[in-house]
Amino acid sequence: MNVVVFTYDYQDARFHKRLRTLRDFGFSVSWLAYSRNKNVPVPPWVLSDFPHEVLGITFSRRYGHRFLSILRTICRLSRKNAFFRTADLLYCISPENLVTAEILRQLRRGSFKVVYELADVMPAMAGNGIVGICGRLAERWALANVSLVTISSPAYLTNYLQAVHNYRGKSFLLENKILSSDIVRPCLQVQQGRGDGLLRVGLFGNLKCRRSLELIGDLARELTKVCKFTLRGHVDSTLTGILRRVIDGSPNVEFGGPYRYPIDLPEIYGGVDLCWGFDFCDTSHNSKWCLANRTYEAGFCGVPLLIQAGTANGELVERLGIGWSFEEPLLLSISRFLKSLSREEILLKKRHIEALNVDHFVLNADLPRLKEALQAALRTQAQPDRPDHALAN
Repeated sequence: MNVVVFTYDYQDARFHKRLRTLRDFGFSVSWLAYSRNKNVPVPPWVLSDFPHEVLGITFSRRYGHRFLSILRTICRLSRKNAFFRTADLLYCISPENLVTAEILRQLRRGSFKVVYELADVMPAMAGNGIVGICGRLAERWALANVSLVTISSPAYLTNYLQAVHNYRGKSFLLENKILSSDIVRPCLQVQQGRGDGLLRVGLFGNLKCRRSLELIGDLARELTKVCKFTLRGHVDSTLTGILRRVIDGSPNVEFGGPYRYPIDLPEIYGGVDLCWGFDFCDTSHNSKWCLANRTYEAGFCGVPLLIQAGTANGELVERLGIGWSFEEPLLLSISRFLKSLSREEILLKKRHIEALNVDHFVLNADLPRLKEALQAALRTQAQPDRPDHALAN
């Protein structure tokens, strides 16, 4: 199978996992991608091991610029045969790339099939503004001809694809788990003997949640003798000022900059006792529905999570027993919890995590079924009018 992966950001770790997975399946893989121009390390093999083309730079939340980028990409790729002449399947990540792929497929009368990965639902796509309305109309049009949708959370199927788009085609649950071949699972033990005696709380990943930074700042100032917060990852350009104020105003908050995924995961998780799992970027929609990368990373590395109750992430953490969930008011409930939390309680939680089947956190059992689903997508036509769906558990 010849697969072209079409993504919004070639610096994204999820995209890197997809490339490796598809290559390990034995597929012939190439990629098309934009750059978000972030200071994030890109593994050298991403650029050297696959035929590829970088389509230019796009920016988060600059929808006018991204629309123009779509038009330029359609004009550019409609005249080229290199990526489509032998393509069997176009694997699209993000709604604008799905729409672009469907336009190109129809313009070129292409024989390739389209698979859509719905990794999250952007706030604008769930809103009632002009971007959301037009974006959903375009996404619904393109969904009519996809052969398969992969989703990272069951809530995306029930609360968005079915509820908003009335989608009844095939779907596959592909959670944001880590690849088992990426890193060795570290020894799951509670950190002992730190000189200052403080609990370490870590927030790792794309730092784009304003309320998380503000909450961490408030907690750090209140709990100077209880805990220390460690932040690592790429900072959204709109939050650099807030991050600086939090660091300057709280001596027990430190920012270590970007990290290499997945190489640095054991090191950064090994340096903390608890993982900050809260997400308030879109509390009406995506923050309630998503199952975040750090949930699986923390579980794999044996670090209990702090998470908001009443969300898909919170339900997963509660079901597996891999952390603690909190109700509003969060500043008060988290503060009280951290003040009373003992290292013995953390050790008990870590031992419970260690006893769990590692398949909860890594893509082991999921991968053979994913390969079968992609091969089936190649053999069959899209069936938007099916009365049922195929959600893999």
